[in-house]
Amino acid sequence: MRGRAATGGERSRLWARWREIDAKLDAYAALRSSETAVVVLESIPGASETLRGG
Repeated sequence: MRGRAATGGERSRLWARWREIDAKLDAYAALRSSETAVVVLESIPGASETLRGG
């Protein structure tokens, strides 16, 4: 897996979805002095075969 920060419209869309799951999300985020990162995890093609020894 590889992680990357969501930006722009993708971040907005994911944040809105996250807010549907956690109604207190914006209140928690307001406690931070900087923007809360939204991290997207992506699989790396071929990585699972390498880990399995294939």
